[in-house]
Amino acid sequence: MVDPSFAGIAAWIRERLAPELPGLSGVHVTAVGHNRYCPTYLEPDPVLDLPARLRFTFEAAQSLPQLPPTHPCHRLHGHSYRIEVGADELDRLEPRLKEVYDELDHRFLNDVAGLGGATSERLAQWMWTRLSRTITDLSVVVVQETDTARCIYRG
Repeated sequence: MVDPSFAGIAAWIRERLAPELPGLSGVHVTAVGHNRYCPTYLEPDPVLDLPARLRFTFEAAQSLPQLPPTHPCHRLHGHSYRIEVGADELDRLEPRLKEVYDELDHRFLNDVAGLGGATSERLAQWMWTRLSRTITDLSVVVVQETDTARCIYRG
């Protein structure tokens, strides 16, 4: 593929699909989500007793070799992680979160030091340990790996 733009990707796909799909009238390519570090502010959540937080997302792959070979997560798979981190001074937190993002985004988590068998709980603890070295007022790390799997870690 010569042109990695959306238009170039669409042309590449159209070129390959047109012979197989004679009725193909067009191909449209877009990106969903930010696909970059883009922290957003979250208001406090009194129901879950969560303070104001910054949220960001990242994409990563992993396998959980500690699970039985028949378990789906034993195999290589990926998640679109949603992370929320709370601290009293969110402006001081934001640059540290960028460092975490850079270390994890589009990585194989099993290769990240200290993250072997990266469950949501281990990932939250790993983030807490890393962030609390410089952020003394850290209050919560939330890791959500699917719509139904979420961990709230308070150190």
